[in-house]
Amino acid sequence: MQSKDLDQFHKECLILGVIMTPIGAGLMYWDYEYHFNNFFHMGFGGITYLIGFNLLLFWLASLFVNTWIYKVFLPFYTYCSRHVTSIYLLHWVLICWGMAIIGYQTMDQLQTLG
Repeated sequence: MQSKDLDQFHKECLILGVIMTPIGAGLMYWDYEYHFNNFFHMGFGGITYLIGFNLLLFWLASLFVNTWIYKVFLPFYTYCSRHVTSIYLLHWVLICWGMAIIGYQTMDQLQTLG
């Protein structure tokens, strides 16, 4: 895809997201039970809101790709994606050993996070 076409696509994502998100939010505010009460059986308002919100996130992601933050952290993201299984197993080992050392349900949430 040409860079000009890609920029136009991202601009259209922004415009549609700005239009669809408030329409969906307004419909959900008007009748939440119908439009968003059940995630698997949403009405038009919930669907419109989520599509608009995702289009806005897509536009934000396109801005993020063009920043220096992305270029600095790309090697870290690549490393994590290559070693996701090892990281997952390691973090569960740390959690389980942490429960054995610190205790289970002996502290409140703030103490546990600390």
